[in-house]
Amino acid sequence: MRKKNTIILLFIIITLTLGYLFYLSFIFTKNRCCRKIDQLFIKTIQIDQNKRNEETNTSYSIGSSIAITTDKSASNQRSSSKKYIIKNDYKTVIPNPDSLKHIYQTLLYHINPIKVTSLDSIFNSQLKSNKLNAKTAVRYTDNITHKSIVSLDDSSFIKTAYTTGIIKYGVHGEISLEAFVDLPVLLVLKAGKEKLFFILILWILTAVGFILGMKKTKQSRLTLNLDSVVKAEKTLIINESNININDAIYLNTNKFLLIRNESTIPLTELLCKVLTLFLKRPNQIIPYDEIINEIWGEIEVKGQERLTQTIKRLRNNLADCPEITIENVRGYGYKLIIKA
Repeated sequence: MRKKNTIILLFIIITLTLGYLFYLSFIFTKNRCCRKIDQLFIKTIQIDQNKRNEETNTSYSIGSSIAITTDKSASNQRSSSKKYIIKNDYKTVIPNPDSLKHIYQTLLYHINPIKVTSLDSIFNSQLKSNKLNAKTAVRYTDNITHKSIVSLDDSSFIKTAYTTGIIKYGVHGEISLEAFVDLPVLLVLKAGKEKLFFILILWILTAVGFILGMKKTKQSRLTLNLDSVVKAEKTLIINESNININDAIYLNTNKFLLIRNESTIPLTELLCKVLTLFLKRPNQIIPYDEIINEIWGEIEVKGQERLTQTIKRLRNNLADCPEITIENVRGYGYKLIIKA
């Protein structure tokens, strides 16, 4: 029983440890996915910016204010052009290397603004190319007009999805962008399948070991129980006329002798017959009527009295053999007890 409890406790400890490692690995994988999503969204914004910039064929120069010229036809140098002057009214210092992207975003805000559905499509493609097949949405906020556009009209999704946080662009922060990504458990498990699968294999091996250990313990317990029953009964061999009670005692049913070590205890035929009946069912209660019917058959009178006298004589004969005693179970029968 102690060994069984030890195995169960050990299994619980290992399971809890592996479960905690699984949880930590899952959280680590999820955080890694989130960092990857953040990076891919930044990359998506740059791709979208380059795409819109190519569509407008724009050049720029920087002075006290930012002058940006848009050529409507690169092939025709004589074609009309537009010049946009973006005044840095707030004396904003735009550090390199981020200055160029903020300048272009300010320019494109005026001449070729972000299309939310297009940005979301590019973002989704970037995720898929990195084996992150997930539902996405992008929110675009115009901080000048305070208008907000979301690529997906699903408020419940926006509330529960992972968000990259608000990213501002433009010389004066005219634009705010935010991405939303659904990160289901299966997606995270798939992303970290190597580590998580390794932990799962360890748990399966532990479970198999636990089952085998419990099975072995049960078999050992059954074996011990069987050995104890055999030892308690002490009827090891019935060989012709000899009934072996233990290593030192046996009953010779032909000569009506009980042999104990080097000593001999003589019995009558009747007493030998009664003792043989008890030896066939040691440590079991045998009813009075069953003993009477087995020894004398059906008798109408004084059967109980005859049995009582016979048991008394048998007990007297067994006085020199303390390993064997006959116990009276009052009102029911007798039981032969063989001591170790």
